Amino acid sequence: MEIKERIPLEEKCLSSEKIYEGRVVTLYKDRVLFANGDTLQREVVVHKDLAVILPILDNGEVVLETHFRYPKREKIIEAPAGKAEQGEKMDQVAVRELEEETGLHANTLQYLGCLQSNPPYIKEDMYFYVATDLTQGIMNRDKDEFMDIFSVPMDRFLEMVKNNEIQDLKTVALAGLYLLKNRK
Repeated sequence: MEIKERIPLEEKCLSSEKIYEGRVVTLYKDRVLFANGDTLQREVVVHKDLAVILPILDNGEVVLETHFRYPKREKIIEAPAGKAEQGEKMDQVAVRELEEETGLHANTLQYLGCLQSNPPYIKEDMYFYVATDLTQGIMNRDKDEFMDIFSVPMDRFLEMVKNNEIQDLKTVALAGLYLLKNRK
């Protein structure tokens, strides 16, 4: 298929109004101008960037978490993850969040890539890492973090993704990136 016409894809922000600022997200209502002169309102959710970590124990098992996620009103299996604090580098976020949530310290990180969670509505980048050479650290969860920590063999983890037992998008993406980057 040959592309015969290219149209300008950029949108110019004419105005931006902060509608809500919470502990986790900020919501903006923007008025944008298209290249053809039309204008439209965009609603944008801004969330801090986050690191998503695949911790692999020396025995090859993967460490996962089960959280109760209030918006869905159900338990969700996820990889450890957490948001960046002001000025923090993403590899530092990965190490800090892994230790805070699981008590494991990553001595080796492999960067897998960065993905955007839902670009039409959400400004949030997710940085994916594999953590190995794990040692015991100090668990220091936030006061609103309640989770069960468990480990499964890598094959079982991938089977859980394949069979839709894990429905958390960032964890599914992590599995895919891991497989693509570590294919033999």
